[in-house]
Amino acid sequence: MFSDRNVADIFPTPLFSYQVEDKDGFNAYVSDFIETVRKEEGWDEASLAGKEETLEHLQSADKLHHRKDAKRFVDVGMAATHEVLDFLRYKFDDVQMTSFWFNVSRPGYSHRNHVHPNNILSGVYYLKTSPDCGDIVFDDPRPQANVLLPDAKEVTTFNSHSYSVTPEAGQLVMFPSWLAHRVAVNRSKSERISLSFNVMIRGEYGFNRAYS
Repeated sequence: MFSDRNVADIFPTPLFSYQVEDKDGFNAYVSDFIETVRKEEGWDEASLAGKEETLEHLQSADKLHHRKDAKRFVDVGMAATHEVLDFLRYKFDDVQMTSFWFNVSRPGYSHRNHVHPNNILSGVYYLKTSPDCGDIVFDDPRPQANVLLPDAKEVTTFNSHSYSVTPEAGQLVMFPSWLAHRVAVNRSKSERISLSFNVMIRGEYGFNRAYS
């Protein structure tokens, strides 16, 4: 009945995943960095007790990229950023990290659906993970897509309305900052520790051709 079929994957949403080289050495550095910040910020059990009722992850200050001892991590994050921007073929004068923080998710914790406004890309690096520690879940950004949800014989990228990434230690995930995401409940018996950052391009913005 048909001589050919072509399926166009229109308006794809890119999700990038990397594995850091020398994972063990890098993670040793990151662990020391986080321990230093935790001591400076007073992450003792007494000061954290008030946050226990929220069952949200614990979060550090979000300007850690200004610290001298953060440079090694910032360099890794910016290297991935430039690779992603090159893949997307964007033009810009400069790109800067605008925020950097770490998250600690204890057993039973989760994180609500959210975006990272006023940035172009966001990244999350996983330092400590375990089975069932909580996937990062990206929801379908198309507002009309949930009007009709037929049962699927098989879940594919063309009929699903969320995409989950199971975190692995040493993994760096990058995505558009506007993409809504959440973190599933940590059902393991140990902490999940991740580091997050945002970046923004600088220079003259503009897209003078909104069609192909």
